[in-house]
Amino acid sequence: MFRRLGYRRARIADVAEVAGIGKGSVYLLFESKEALYLAVIDASMSRLLDEFDDVFRGAGSVPDRLEGVVHSAIEVFGRDELLRMSLMGSAQDRNEQRVFRRAALAQRARVGALLEQGLRQGIAEGTIRASVDVERTAAVMFEMGWSVVRAELEGVLTVPLPLALTTMSDIMGLGVVTRAGG
Repeated sequence: MFRRLGYRRARIADVAEVAGIGKGSVYLLFESKEALYLAVIDASMSRLLDEFDDVFRGAGSVPDRLEGVVHSAIEVFGRDELLRMSLMGSAQDRNEQRVFRRAALAQRARVGALLEQGLRQGIAEGTIRASVDVERTAAVMFEMGWSVVRAELEGVLTVPLPLALTTMSDIMGLGVVTRAGG
């Protein structure tokens, strides 16, 4: 119902009808429409993080795998309109704004933790400098990566995606990737 009608227009009664249960039963599981929406977004986010985990378990150095995460994000957000809407959608009212913001903050935190894990792996393998502030670097990496993902999804990326990713890696690499000779 959220995918079909959007957050604002979807009603708990609609969800209950589609699920074949009474409206009261929905409220036994979720205290509000917002809680239900956030649970749906959380499930979509879990699927996204599973895909990111697959990328992190793949071959290549951590910097290569981080680039793979961006490709994976574009693919997932491209096919999951509800997840995309929760991060990119324009809210119609303050309540919807608040719900979208909560969903976006939860997603940022979960992806940030995954990026921190990846940076720690890179430090362990020697491809990321040991002196990097992992939390701060992960936060900046998220913002840079999300900007590229969003621009690609909106069709406004001004350079081809492979070139954008190479450039982003070059920019990040000047500060975090180990260089020959120390």
